[in-house]
Amino acid sequence: MVRPNKHAGEISYEVEPGKSLIFRLGLNEMVSLQEKLGIGDDDLDKFFAALMGKRTLKTLRLIIHHMLIAKQPDTSEEQAGFFFNDTATTEIYTKI
Repeated sequence: MVRPNKHAGEISYEVEPGKSLIFRLGLNEMVSLQEKLGIGDDDLDKFFAALMGKRTLKTLRLIIHHMLIAKQPDTSEEQAGFFFNDTATTEIYTKI
């Protein structure tokens, strides 16, 4: 069983009984996400607003996807959407 490294911005979340996924939001994931969102390097306020502010469902799924692919690289955006709900997203954001 792979354990999360909380010092590297990782958490483990049980998505179903007996199945946990590692979510990571480190610098590499944030840079990749910034590029995917089309936010320039000179607009970090816009980037952090996309992370923490009011988001669309599509943006939320994209954030969750980028948090998953560091440790589960074969995860698609559609699969990422399947794994999150309001409770999971709140818990994951609170831990990171």
